This record gives sequence, C-alpha cells and structure tokens, in this order.
Amino acid sequence: MTVIKAFIRPVPCAALLSLLGSVSFAGDGNQIYILQNSPLGIAGNNALQVDQTQATNATVAGAFDAAASSTPALQDGTDNFGQILMMGNGGQVAFLQSGDGNNATVSMAAALGLAYMKQDGNDNSATLTLAPLASSGAIRQIGNGNLADLSVTGAGASGSLTQIGDNNQFGLTVSGAGANVSYTAIGNNLAPAGTSPVVISNGGSVTITQTQF
Repeated sequence: MTVIKAFIRPVPCAALLSLLGSVSFAGDGNQIYILQNSPLGIAGNNALQVDQTQATNATVAGAFDAAASSTPALQDGTDNFGQILMMGNGGQVAFLQSGDGNNATVSMAAALGLAYMKQDGNDNSATLTLAPLASSGAIRQIGNGNLADLSVTGAGASGSLTQIGDNNQFGLTVSGAGANVSYTAIGNNLAPAGTSPVVISNGGSVTITQTQF
C-alpha cells in the first residue's frame, strides 16, 4: 500500500495552492509527499507522475530520510512536469521544481538508492538514471533553458551534475564500482565539443568544474 500525503499550507505573495495532480501506482510500504503551487488566477497545469509498481519501502519527497515526512516534493509555478519510476527496495527520490515549463524524469532501479532532482528556473529539462547497483545521483539546474542527462552505473557509484546559468546542454555518464564523480558548469550556452563526458573509475573521486568568464 502507498501512503500519499498532499500538503496544504499558506502561500505568500498571493499564490494559489493546487493540490495533487499526480498519478501513483505502488507496491508495499511506499510513501509520496507532494506540494504543488501556482500563481493566483492561473491554472498551474503542474503534473507529477509516480510509478512505484515494482518498488517497496520507497519514498518520494523533497528531502531524504526523517526530513521526508515534513518536506514534500515540490512543483512551484506553472506547466512543470515530472515523471518518477522506482524499482527495488528502500529507494528515495527528492524532487523539487520551481519556475515554469520545467521537465524532469527520474528512473531508479537501485535498492536503497538516493536520487535528487532540483530545477530552479524556466524551461529546463533533465533526465536522471540510476542503475540497479548504483548508490546515488543528483541533478541541479539553476537558470533557464538548460538540458542535462546523468546516468550512474556500477556498484556503489555516485554522480552529480550541476548547471548554473542559461542554455547549457550536456550530460554525464558515471561508471565503475565505487566511482564518485561531480561535474559543475557555471556560465551560459555551454556544451561539449563532441560527446558528453564519460567517467569510468574504480573507487576514485573525480571533480570537474567548468566556468565561463
């Protein structure tokens, strides 16, 4: 059975709360906490689709562990769309969208995996995929018109992809047991000259920072 909690709380600056436009299918012990806001007088058209059919003890919220029950997954704005597919036991997804026209997909097959998705701006698009043995993955987009794709495979592997700025388009593939990779890009209109970075590591930690001056 799934427990779904829709949060209702006062919204400042003349905002209107739009409740639960989500679809959920679930296995055993799953929980979903969701809050959707849209500006006053506007039909928000925010949608969050969650499929936990093949998951057990899985959680969708805005934070991990004990904070999940008081920090709901968030869609704050208009025309935001999210899709979450969870498989395995004990996975957690933290999902946050603020702005208009954002689109995000999270696919988790990892037992006890952690997936973090944050979009703050307009018209951002992101896809996060955690393979069955992966540990964690995170995408953060702060700006407008960004495109991100993060894939994490390998036992205990983790990856993080951050875009700060506008119209950045690139992905990251992390592979290898115990790999820990972080890629941060700060600037506008950043894109790889060829294919997106692929990092293969056996337990090492890799940090990539790209800044446009």
